[in-house]
Amino acid sequence: MDAAIATIRLPEFPSAHVPPRPVDVWLPPGYETGPACSVLYMHDGQNLFAPAQSYSGVTWGIAETLSRLISAGRVPPALVVGIHNTRNRVGEYLPYKAMHVSPAAQTQFRAWADAELANRVERDEDWQKPRVVSDDYLRFMVEELKPFIDSTYNTRPGSAHTVVMGSSMGGLISAYAFCEYPDVFGRAGCLSTHWPLGDGVMLHYLQAALPAPDGRRIYFDYGAEGPDAEYGPYQQQADALLVQRGYRPDIDFMSRFYSGDPHHESAWARRLHIPLEFLLVE
Repeated sequence: MDAAIATIRLPEFPSAHVPPRPVDVWLPPGYETGPACSVLYMHDGQNLFAPAQSYSGVTWGIAETLSRLISAGRVPPALVVGIHNTRNRVGEYLPYKAMHVSPAAQTQFRAWADAELANRVERDEDWQKPRVVSDDYLRFMVEELKPFIDSTYNTRPGSAHTVVMGSSMGGLISAYAFCEYPDVFGRAGCLSTHWPLGDGVMLHYLQAALPAPDGRRIYFDYGAEGPDAEYGPYQQQADALLVQRGYRPDIDFMSRFYSGDPHHESAWARRLHIPLEFLLVE
């Protein structure tokens, strides 16, 4: 999975809500003569296709995995929209409403952001103190990017065929999109979701905001090493909330633990076929 994959680059995709950024579109094999495609919107687009762009030098292998699954008839045709992050990655991916469930949550976040900024400056890293603009980021996806994709490519625009997916902070914003726009994103994949940020305030948000199942599906997982080692108790609470809301395990939601897996693109690539099959198969 180390070879760069051919994609269509949409440079500096404009937005009235957030700063412009590159967007990469990958078309599945046989797209030109095939049926309309489901669409997979993925965060951290730098890490999806080209090793030279990836933070870790390793990609998700999404194009290779999807090609294999489509060719084997295990999932229907789907195209991938890789949305690049910005220097305000944390601010775009941190669910705004979750961070404002209480004054304590806001205080925890501000303290974390100040400490993280100090650490990054000390290490001479190019990092921006986050401004929480996730609601604007979702408006960009829903009001600007998705209409462009649906009008430009041969897609199935309904919520049952629109998936949002990411890892770590990208898992948080994917769950947030699923709750804030349930009639747009009917499927969500949240890998190694970074629950501990704000001491799990996202769980309080989910308790009030989870949409009814009604044919929707959401996937969660986590590993055992690195940051993932802290995720278990939070994920178990999230699973319980889903069951309370009427989600049926392995039908409406899937939650998996992968012992030994680190918080890394290589781990997400190894297990990517599992959420793809769960979320894309009708």
